Amino acid sequence: MAEVRVGLGRSNAVVTFAVLLFVGAITGVAVVGGLRAQESSARILGLAIGAIFAIPLVMLLKALPKFLAPRYVVLDAQGLRIEHGRDHVLLPWPEVAAVGIGYEGAPRQAQGVPRSVEAIKEQAVGRLAEHASEALQVSGRRRIALEIFPMRPEAGDAVSKLRPYWKALPAPMPGLPGVRWSFPLPPVTGIGERIAEGVRATQPNRWLGWIVRPWSGGGA
Repeated sequence: MAEVRVGLGRSNAVVTFAVLLFVGAITGVAVVGGLRAQESSARILGLAIGAIFAIPLVMLLKALPKFLAPRYVVLDAQGLRIEHGRDHVLLPWPEVAAVGIGYEGAPRQAQGVPRSVEAIKEQAVGRLAEHASEALQVSGRRRIALEIFPMRPEAGDAVSKLRPYWKALPAPMPGLPGVRWSFPLPPVTGIGERIAEGVRATQPNRWLGWIVRPWSGGGA
């Protein structure tokens, strides 16, 4: 059975660099302001603020390789594996009951019959935006996640690295437990589709398809 590797990208890169820039700027401004201060009290205060913000800055720099490490979902003869840099966790196929891609669909608002030329134009623009979103592979679905259903409901305690993703949700079909690992995916439909192709190629009997999860009321 050929291995299927699906890259999830470095989704933490933008946030990491933004936080790094913010904390670094505050630290630099505080230190420079303290060194340039004429009064000793202002100098001490500036250096103290710089030292306080320097601590998270050093911690962030130390953890930078992990934040920027690539992530993959790997499917092979052994099971489903999630990799993040050098870290990985394997879920053997005998422990997996089913796999699907879950999402939250925003509730659709009923559109009435347009009563003016302007209303017709607005609906047309909305449809064009939806088509453009699909063409760019930007998903309109909400909170896309790899949904992995275990054979045993108590399996969540056995895989410590995936414990944060253990969720209790209604089973999408009879015979499945009301719990699952819900591993977030980037909001790009192409990634979900490649994972779907991989599961169908390696474990077609375990593929559930796209699963609608209850709407949680999040932003559009």
